[in-house]
Amino acid sequence: ELIGGAPESLDTFKELAAELNRLKEGGSSAPEALLQKITEIKNIVDGIKSDIESITLEGLKSAYKAAQA
Repeated sequence: ELIGGAPESLDTFKELAAELNRLKEGGSSAPEALLQKITEIKNIVDGIKSDIESITLEGLKSAYKAAQA
């Protein structure tokens, strides 16, 4: 599901890594661009996770009461 539609030759992480390494050795900037995009996504997900972890029952109660007012 993660790589839906990928050719059979690139349907495992090992194969993807090998292809990215081949592209990098060939001078392509695609591996670095992909790594940058993955890093950006990870930072966004880490921020969302932090926001979710900071939610408390008291905070939810306060927000609910404020919305009712």
